[in-house]
Amino acid sequence: MLDLLFWLLAVSLMGLAVTPVLYAAFPNLADRGFGFARPLGMLIVGALVWMASLLHLMPNSAWSWWIFTVAIASCGWYWLWSRHRDELWRFVKLRWAHLVVSEAVFFIFFLLFAFYKLHDPDISGTEKPMDLMMLNAVIVADYAPPGDLWLSGHPVSYYYFGYWLFGGIAQMSSVAAEVAFNLSIALIAGMSATAIYSLTVNLIRRDGGGGILMMGSGAAAAVFLLVMSNLNGLWELLSLSGIGSDGFYEWLGIDGVDKSDPGAGWRPAGFWWWWSSSRVINTFDTGLESAQSLDFTIQEFPFFSLLLGDLHPHVMSIPFVLLSVGMVANIVYSSDRWGIGWLLRNRMSALLLILMVGASGFINAWDLALILVVLLVVVYLKSRGDGHGGGVRTFVVAVMPIALILAAAALFFSNYYFMTLRSQIQFPPLVPAQYGTRAVHFLTVWGGMLSLSLVFLCARAWHTLTREREYTGIGGAAVNGWAHPLKRIDFAPWAISGAIVIGGYLLWFASHYLSGRFVNEWDIYTRLVLTGPMGLIFIVLFVGAYRLGSRSADSGGYVALLSALYALLLLFGAELFFLHDFFANRMNTVFKFYYQAWIMLSLAGGYGVFHMFRALSTAGRYKRLAIRAVFMVAMLLVIFSLYYPIAASITKTGESSTRATLDGLAYLEERQPEVREALRWIRENVDKDDVIVEGVGGGYSEFGRYSGFTGSQSVLGWTGHENQWRGGGELWQPREADIQRIYTIPGDEEGLTELVRLLNHYQVEYVIVGPDERQKYTDLDDSKFDSIATRAYENSRVTIYRLRDDFDR
Repeated sequence: MLDLLFWLLAVSLMGLAVTPVLYAAFPNLADRGFGFARPLGMLIVGALVWMASLLHLMPNSAWSWWIFTVAIASCGWYWLWSRHRDELWRFVKLRWAHLVVSEAVFFIFFLLFAFYKLHDPDISGTEKPMDLMMLNAVIVADYAPPGDLWLSGHPVSYYYFGYWLFGGIAQMSSVAAEVAFNLSIALIAGMSATAIYSLTVNLIRRDGGGGILMMGSGAAAAVFLLVMSNLNGLWELLSLSGIGSDGFYEWLGIDGVDKSDPGAGWRPAGFWWWWSSSRVINTFDTGLESAQSLDFTIQEFPFFSLLLGDLHPHVMSIPFVLLSVGMVANIVYSSDRWGIGWLLRNRMSALLLILMVGASGFINAWDLALILVVLLVVVYLKSRGDGHGGGVRTFVVAVMPIALILAAAALFFSNYYFMTLRSQIQFPPLVPAQYGTRAVHFLTVWGGMLSLSLVFLCARAWHTLTREREYTGIGGAAVNGWAHPLKRIDFAPWAISGAIVIGGYLLWFASHYLSGRFVNEWDIYTRLVLTGPMGLIFIVLFVGAYRLGSRSADSGGYVALLSALYALLLLFGAELFFLHDFFANRMNTVFKFYYQAWIMLSLAGGYGVFHMFRALSTAGRYKRLAIRAVFMVAMLLVIFSLYYPIAASITKTGESSTRATLDGLAYLEERQPEVREALRWIRENVDKDDVIVEGVGGGYSEFGRYSGFTGSQSVLGWTGHENQWRGGGELWQPREADIQRIYTIPGDEEGLTELVRLLNHYQVEYVIVGPDERQKYTDLDDSKFDSIATRAYENSRVTIYRLRDDFDR
C-alpha cells in the first residue's frame, strides 16, 4: 500500500509542477490542458533528465528527477502566481467542477486497474520478462543511453523512452521495478482516462455543450478507450449458449471460438480463451487435413493490453498520443495566423510541440507518423483559412514551421534517432498485402466502436454532400448566380482524397499482381468489399473536413471529424499495404494501425454520444426515430462489448495462484523460491557494471531473468528479440555459441584454458548455474567452475560463481 501511495504522490507532484506550463501552453483549451498534467510532467522532466545524463551533467538518479521537478515547479508557480494570480483564481472558480471530475476519473481508473493487478501481478509468460528487463535497464542506468541487459557492452537498440519515463517515477517513489511494473499499467489507465475525458470535454464545450451530458460523454469516451472490447465476446457467449451450428463457427473462422468449450457457467472455461479476442482476423486454408493459418494478424485493443499486462511501447504511448491530439486541438482553436510567427508568439506551445514530436517516435516509433500527418493536415487547412489561399504558397507557409519543429525534435533526440535506433524497415518500405480482412472479422473488431460515432459521421457526410450539390448546381440550379459553377468550385479535396483512395488501390493492384503473390483472379473484386465503402466514406468525410478547415473551423466537431478521418485512413491502408518490417507480413502493421485507430475512434465516439443526444433535441419526428434506432443498436453492441472485460478479468485473475500483491515476482516464492532468493542476492550484491553469464533461450522463455529481473547485464538474453532489435544476428550469434561452449566445455586443463579465455573476452564476473542451465546444457559439469571461481552464493538449486581475482580479466 505504501508503494502505491508513494507512486501516486510522485506522479501527482510531477503533474502539479508542470501545471503552470500547461496554463501557458494550452490557452485555447477550456481547461488549459489540465487532464494532460501527469503525462506532460513525466515528458518534460524525463526529457531533461535524459539530456542531462546523456551529456554527463547529472546522473539518472532519484535526486536528479526530484531536482528538475522542484526547479520546474518553483519557476513555473512563481511566474503564474506573481503575474496571473487573479486570472488563475477566476479560472479555478469557473472550472473547478471540471477539474474535480477530471481528477476523479483519474483515480477511479487508476485504482480499478491497480486492484486488478493486485490479483493478477505475475510478470511471467508472453513478453513481460522482456518489459521488466527494459524497465530495470533504464532504472539502473547512470547515464543515457541505457545499456542492454541482454547484450552486455551495447546500448539498448529499441524505443525505450516510455520505459525511461516510468522508470523515473519508480526512482522518485523508491518502488522496486517488479512493483513499478504493475503500477505502471494502472498509471497508464488513469492518465489515459483523464486525457481522453479532458479532450472530449474540451471539444464538447467548444461546441456549446455543458452539464451532465458533457461530463457523461467525456466519461463514456474513457470507457470506450479502456474498457470496451471488440465483439468477439458476443461470439464466445453465443457458442457457450449452444447457439449456432458447427458449420457457422467453421465459417466464422476465429481460432478458439467454437462449441467445444464446456463453459464455466456464464463464461468460457478453455485455457486462455480470452486470448482469441486479440487474434480475430485470420484466413484459414480448410482444404488441408488440419486448417492452416494464412493471414495471422494481431489486433489488440487497450483493455486486452491492460488485461494481458505487457508493458509495451504501444500501451505506454496511449496518454501521450492523446496529449499530442490535445496540442493539435490547441492549434486549431488558436486565433493567431499559422506560420513562423505563430511559433514565436506561442513559444511555450512551440517548445512542447518540439518535445512531443521528438518524444512520440522515442516512446513508440509508430506514433511519429500519427502526430506528423494530423499536424500537417491541420496546419495546411489552417493556413488556407487564414487567407493564404491555395497552391504552393499555402503549402510552404504550412510546412516550414513543421519542418523547423521536426528538425529541432530530431536534434534534441539525435542520440536515439541517429545512433542507438536500428530501423527494421526494409526495402521496399511498403509491400502489398496478400490477404484482406474478411467483412465478418472487420465488423467483429470495429462494429461496436464505429456505431458510437455513426450518427455524427453520417450527419457530417450528409452535410458535405448537400453543400457540394449546392456549390456545383448538380441536380438543381447553380447558387449565387454562378453561370459556370464547375469552373468556380474548388475540386482540390476531391482530387486529393480521390488520389489517396483510387491511387492507393491501383498501386496495390499493380504491385500485388506483379509480386506473383496474388491468391486468385478474384482478388481485385473481393478486396473492394471493405476498401470500396471505406474509400467512399473517406472521400466524403475528407471533403467535409477540408471545407471546414478552409473556412477556419475551430469547432469540437472538426477535431472529432479529423480523428475519425485519420482512423479510417489507417483501416483503409492496412487492407492494402503493410510496412516491410522484420516479420515480412501485415501482422505488425494491422496491430499498430488498429491500435491507433482505436484511440482516435474512442475520441470520436465520445463526441458522437454528445452529438447524438444534441441531435435528438432538434431533429424532426422521422429523423428522431432513426437516431433512436441507431442509438439502441449502438447501446446493444456496447453491452455485448462489455461482456468480455468482465468475463476475461474474472477468468484471468482466477488463473493466477499468487497471493494478492503488486509484486510481479511474488509467484516465484511459491513456484521457484530458490530462484527468487538468488535474484535477491544478485540485486543486493552484484555491482551493476559487473557482467554475468546465464543460459540463453529464445523469446517467451524463462531464460534471461537473472539479468532482466535484477538490473545486471548478461552476455546474452532472448535471441529472437535481439534479432528484431538489431536487425540481424551478427552481434549476438557468436555469443550464443560461446555461451554454449562455456557451459559444456570439459573441465580438463585445455578446457579450462579456453573457458577462462571466453569469460575474459566478455569480461564476465559471475557465472549462473540454475535449473534452466542444467536442463538446457545436458553436458554441464559445474565442478569445473570451482577451479577458477568461488561459490559466492549457493542454495539447493542455484549456484552463483564469482571468478577469482587471480585470473586476469
